[in-house]
Amino acid sequence: MLLLTRSHDNDNNFSMSQLAQQFQQAVAALQQMQFAQAERIASQLDQQSPNHPDILHLLALATKQSDPGRALDYFERSLAINPNQPSVLSNFANFLQSSQQLRAAKQYYLRALKLNDGLIDAWYNLASVHYQCQDYLAAKHAAAKALALKSDYLKAWILKGRAELEYKLYPQAQQTFTEALRQWPDEPTLLFNKALVHRYAEEVDQARSIQQALKGKFNEAQRLFQLGCLAYDEEQLDDAEQLMQQAIEQQNDFVPAHEALNKLYWEHGRQAQFLSSFKQSLAKQPQSLALVYSYLSHLYRAERTSEADSLLNDYLDQFGNTHSLIHMRGSMALRAGDLKAAEEQLEQAVQQQPRHPRYLIDLANVYLRQARYDEALALLDRAHENRPLDQEVHAFKGLCWKLKGDTEKAGYLNDYDTYIKVGQLPTPPGYDSLEQFWERLVARIKALHKTEHQPLDQSVRGGTQTVGALLSMKDPVIQAYKESLQQFIDDYLANLPADTKHPVTARHTGRYHFSGSWSVKLSSQGFHTNHVHPQGWLSMCTYLTVPNDVREDDPERKGWIKFGQTSLNLGDEESIDLAVCPQPGMCVIFPSFCWHGTIPFESDDERMTIPCDIMPS
Repeated sequence: MLLLTRSHDNDNNFSMSQLAQQFQQAVAALQQMQFAQAERIASQLDQQSPNHPDILHLLALATKQSDPGRALDYFERSLAINPNQPSVLSNFANFLQSSQQLRAAKQYYLRALKLNDGLIDAWYNLASVHYQCQDYLAAKHAAAKALALKSDYLKAWILKGRAELEYKLYPQAQQTFTEALRQWPDEPTLLFNKALVHRYAEEVDQARSIQQALKGKFNEAQRLFQLGCLAYDEEQLDDAEQLMQQAIEQQNDFVPAHEALNKLYWEHGRQAQFLSSFKQSLAKQPQSLALVYSYLSHLYRAERTSEADSLLNDYLDQFGNTHSLIHMRGSMALRAGDLKAAEEQLEQAVQQQPRHPRYLIDLANVYLRQARYDEALALLDRAHENRPLDQEVHAFKGLCWKLKGDTEKAGYLNDYDTYIKVGQLPTPPGYDSLEQFWERLVARIKALHKTEHQPLDQSVRGGTQTVGALLSMKDPVIQAYKESLQQFIDDYLANLPADTKHPVTARHTGRYHFSGSWSVKLSSQGFHTNHVHPQGWLSMCTYLTVPNDVREDDPERKGWIKFGQTSLNLGDEESIDLAVCPQPGMCVIFPSFCWHGTIPFESDDERMTIPCDIMPS
């Protein structure tokens, strides 16, 4: 919504002047989106009354699409003359948000709201910026402010519920969509999102019931896709396959359905069908960049590198220097160790998209490997502006400090003594011993491993991973494990220092919830590649079974969890900072930005774990 109100200091000037009529004509032209006419009138006003904040505001709004550079100048000049203009501050924030300057946009929304906390759209737009930054808790609070001012603001209800859903606050998201449906009981978007909450909370029947009732009332490709996901969650693989194919028939380039279908083929050993949907859809729609990008990504993940490289060259010829494909070529060059080619391609991608966090992090990765640490840190700071909670940014910053010899900053961030806890889980209530409970838990989790191959998009190598949110399952054994886990977490949090600057303690609110939980089963030669959890806060791993060959007296530490070593193949420049020999019943908790992985092992026995992520509530 357009916010345009005259500065209070100048109301009398306009009300007593013949310019007032022209001013209102320019406002009317803006509201009718006749930007050239609005600019022409406002330019005439500026000649008659130079440097007037309201006229400069008009010019900023009239030129923001055709000439962003001039619009920026007009906004800044208006605010330099009168910095206390809530509508100008809010519109400037809108302008900054549209150009992906998200941190600056947040600052200007907050300045506007400090002057006038009744700006409903400013609260909503602030929530939208937080959502783009993946700061979902802040997005939820800002959307709630908008709803407190306007309870029938449908978009704010949806944004609040989506933020809660993304942050895995399922009960709160459920309550939000339920309250909104009291006002709009047949609103398809609300019903669809409520079904999503049911699905992610492992309430499959409720989710399916809503999705089936939405037939003919909502986007059919999305509806069929969700029904396919529900079938997959319940291991009804043939039904899942059919529903995903139907979703693709509805929308040929519906990438989520393609990705889910090929995940099914890959993880369940249907290699003959793997990637067939992409090929068929690209034959029908060769100009779909979204399909091309996802297809190439799957080829690279499946390590069909030569085929992917050849196709990538063809597609770059077809689409030109599109930043997403240039970034992909740079990423593959980086993986192959060709730093010169990686730098050239990634710098091109960043030039096209100067605030894209993924591009910035990957280019920083190149600079880091070239020992250009200050340049890498500058890129990481820029990525942090739009993704302030991204743990990968912290991980790469810590690595830069470590390699450049800044032991104070590196040691402060990766303070393993303070922020990593290793210990045995307490015995859950109702059991005589942990050993008695463990036998039941192991049997229950083992039954959940249904896939045949490692997932394409995870760190697992030589193993399998369960589907869905394990700790949300309505199973008494799993819920008993969850209760034991919470005791362990509570003790960890109670012993954290009171530090408002460290990435862990700065977010500590005294409450938390599980944002992800799953199980991994590694076979002989299995391991986790070194990685971090970009969307986490704290991460944990519980060891269910450990092969007899994994021993504390093993000098090679096979099967141990390791910290500090990255996936960047930096050779002698990095080493393992900490390694822990796992035991059944052991739990390890650590910051999500800590590099960690598993040293490969050889054994006929399986190594089974339950990892999870937790977030502050």
